[in-house]
Amino acid sequence: MKTTLDRFAGSRALAAVFLAAAVVLSILNARVFDHLIGREFYPRIASLVDSFESTLKNASTLVDNINDAPAEVLDLFRDFSIDTLSQRDLVYIQIRTPEKTLVESHVFGKIPLDIHPNAPLPPFDAREQWNVRANGRPAREIRFPLLKDDQPIGEVRLGYSLARVQGIVRRLAIISFFLTLALMFAMWGGLLWVLRRQIVRPVAQTATQLSGASEHLGRLSRDMASFAAETSDLAAASSRGTDNATQTGKTILVQTTQINDGLRSVLDQARMALTVAQDAVRFMDQTNASIARLDRASSEIEALIKSITKIAGQTNLLSLNATIEAARAGEAGHGFSVVAKEVKELASETARAAEDVRPRVHAIQTDIKTAVAAVNEVAAVMRQISSAQENIAAAVQQQATGTDNIKALVETAAEKNVEILSNASTVSEKARDTSAGAQETLKAAEDLERLARELHARVSIF
Repeated sequence: MKTTLDRFAGSRALAAVFLAAAVVLSILNARVFDHLIGREFYPRIASLVDSFESTLKNASTLVDNINDAPAEVLDLFRDFSIDTLSQRDLVYIQIRTPEKTLVESHVFGKIPLDIHPNAPLPPFDAREQWNVRANGRPAREIRFPLLKDDQPIGEVRLGYSLARVQGIVRRLAIISFFLTLALMFAMWGGLLWVLRRQIVRPVAQTATQLSGASEHLGRLSRDMASFAAETSDLAAASSRGTDNATQTGKTILVQTTQINDGLRSVLDQARMALTVAQDAVRFMDQTNASIARLDRASSEIEALIKSITKIAGQTNLLSLNATIEAARAGEAGHGFSVVAKEVKELASETARAAEDVRPRVHAIQTDIKTAVAAVNEVAAVMRQISSAQENIAAAVQQQATGTDNIKALVETAAEKNVEILSNASTVSEKARDTSAGAQETLKAAEDLERLARELHARVSIF
């Protein structure tokens, strides 16, 4: 059987564990999201492009004609892809000439690109990015020329999957949301467990016992009052009972002093419990602020989707203009018309993909708002607990003041006891009765004091 002190220490330790776990999960959640997005994915793409340009320069110096000696170039790019790429379903490399495609490496798990090998080479810009489709999926690629005597004899394409990038961002957002949600449920469940097991049931049982002891003490007090009235009637004939009455007054004074000291201790512990409750309210406010930051992040994702949709619309308009210009050029512009049509379809696919992501972002925002409401409800409960602690402290203060008044009255009564005169035989008999009642009163007072200490220990976990 655990003692009251053991239960009190266990409750405080459990509360400390919940608070520490909440802080650690919040920090890990933010660190993981920031590390994966800001420090892993985007720097890796930038480093990949820089390294690829260096490899491309080495490839241009190896051969006089890429169609005559492809083996050295293929080995060079094969080494580059093995040493550099870590997510091979994300990035691909393609080397081609106007006559044929020489190699395709890591194209979404070694799936060929949808590119005609005999199409004419377009103008080159080493940093220009193109929207393409790879195996029916949207992709983004950067094209580099292979030069011979400053003339292009082929091109190398380095690309990455837009769908994979969007999937990574979406998974990270979902992971962040569920980590925050799990944190909230863990805190809520822990608080409910502490309240039910350590406060509600023990306080109810103690209150019942305290009620019974108080009722018994009331009956004894009434009996003692009756005996005191009879003793007062015979006080003129009693002289020897004066000493007994004086000793009884001193005993009551000592008990009153002990009760007063106990109430002072209860007041100090109630104030400490109030401080703990206020700290819990501040922590809930900090949790609410963290969820608010997650809400703002989801809003930024929605703004990014709007930008993608806008760019897709502009691309669609440009492809329409290109189709018109190709029609004006007649047969000479037929190839360019085909390219413009592909660009238009790509823009439409991009817009549809953005619109498909939008309702999911809205759903995440709705869940975040629900989480904010739940945290606000928990914070409101904690504020109610804090208010209750303030009321308890005020009530204990009033009780302490009352015991001070009782102590003063008992001291006055003790001083007046020296004036009591009673009949020896009658006062002796009544004094024995009063002594027996006083013993029962003392026992009941001791029980009441013990229960009061236990109630104080239970309430102190607030």
